[in-house]
Amino acid sequence: MADPTVRHMKWWGWGDEDVTFSDADKPKLWPYLKGELGLTDDHRTLPVSFEEIDLPAAKTNAPFTTALETALDADQLSATKKDRLVHAAGKAFRDLFRLRRGQVDFAPDLVVYPASEEDVVSIVKAAHEHNAVLIPFGGGSNIAGCLEPKDRENRFIVSLDMCRMHRVLEVDKKSLIARIQPGVYGPHMEEQLEAEGVTLGHFPDSFVHSTLGGWVATRSAGMQSDKYGKIEDMVIALRMVTPSGTIVTRTVPNSSNGIDVRRLCVGSEGILGVITELTMQVHRLP
Repeated sequence: MADPTVRHMKWWGWGDEDVTFSDADKPKLWPYLKGELGLTDDHRTLPVSFEEIDLPAAKTNAPFTTALETALDADQLSATKKDRLVHAAGKAFRDLFRLRRGQVDFAPDLVVYPASEEDVVSIVKAAHEHNAVLIPFGGGSNIAGCLEPKDRENRFIVSLDMCRMHRVLEVDKKSLIARIQPGVYGPHMEEQLEAEGVTLGHFPDSFVHSTLGGWVATRSAGMQSDKYGKIEDMVIALRMVTPSGTIVTRTVPNSSNGIDVRRLCVGSEGILGVITELTMQVHRLP
């Protein structure tokens, strides 16, 4: 199971499962939609129940799972229906329409919750040796199809949920930089930073339900980007685990010459490796 302080979004839509939209204080909304879109009251359709969802059968890869069972704790591995469903898609309209009507064509075969960089190294090594596919998972808010676990070669697919790596490790108040783990959700990160008198100052629309690692991996921009810049402007250094080793960029000023490995990693969306730590530019609270 995931860390109890982290709550995945509802499997069929945006937001927490106990949060719903009400039009009680918007009496003109539904009449307006009916008039503009030609709808009737019969068009209100609830999502299918969880019990009605029929997931594809999970594939097996015994050498890979044995390697993980040796390296990780039992509660870091999950193949439950709920975990597989939550990690089966992002939150694009295309995803939500299919989920609400119970159409789940693909689902990861296993969900893994690393708690440290050492865990990620073990997972990536095992995947490389045993031909498994890893899909890094932050908050699940992706709207570009990047989380859909499809593979033309029919390999074993693992959703690598980073939510247990959710701490601000260090804040340097003199240099105004902070070392932060990638699985931290926006509100939890800001809570930790504000306790030190600083803020990252990055607030995308998905802030509540997305993670720092997801922002960096997708080169996020959001509200107040005109003040502090986009997320790539805030990344000072990073650590990324790859099948060939761990990429470690240095905490040094920008240079005008040579290849910037850090910028190659930012926006790579899990193609090059798994981000395990980020050193970010922060700002004093107003």
